[in-house]
Amino acid sequence: MPTGATASLAADQAGNARYLGAARVAPGHAVVHEGGCGALAPARLGPVGEPRVLVAGRARARSDDNARMQPRSHAPGVQPVIRPATDADSHAGLARVWRRAWRSANPSVRPVAPPGHWEARVRAEFGPPCAVLVRAVGPEVTAFLVLDVGGAHLHQLFVDPACQGRGVGAEMLQQVIRLCPGGWTLHVATGNHGARRFYARHGLVEGPVDTHPATGRERVLCRWAPAAAAAAG
Repeated sequence: MPTGATASLAADQAGNARYLGAARVAPGHAVVHEGGCGALAPARLGPVGEPRVLVAGRARARSDDNARMQPRSHAPGVQPVIRPATDADSHAGLARVWRRAWRSANPSVRPVAPPGHWEARVRAEFGPPCAVLVRAVGPEVTAFLVLDVGGAHLHQLFVDPACQGRGVGAEMLQQVIRLCPGGWTLHVATGNHGARRFYARHGLVEGPVDTHPATGRERVLCRWAPAAAAAAG
């Protein structure tokens, strides 16, 4: 899956455009992003649905990770796990994955908005009523998703570029299906053909097209339902 960003890139493009001035941003191919779920500062999720405090600043983003895309070395035998975000998963750590993925999806854009831009968005958008799940290898987050379980809508799905092409996006989607077995939706940019093909392979059916309320970017609503997914499979 070309994930790096979990669909529209609308808010990302708007933020980066503000940072760059009149920069022109090419459509990304791996982001699922349409809005947020409130501030993460007052709450994080332990067991899904249980709000707790996510403490910022436990880890700092490197000052220049713009050119660093290589995975870190991990101790032998350390296996990746998908789990709810905890207070050990700092805003900086989540923002680092987001920024790398955005840069990977938009290679023509230089420079990319600084880490603080992405950290501010994490604080503002990753929180109740959404569940935040991360895929981690030891302490390092390599992917995350933001899911409104009650509203059955996937807001964001990002995979670090160093981990793309390994089935990580599909693993994360299985968590969405587990939490919303009756069906769920997401928005994806109409020009994001790679992501649209990926979601179609995983049983999502495209529906109405509208525009993002903040940016006017065209997007399509995709829906996963058990019957449609079974037919696609």
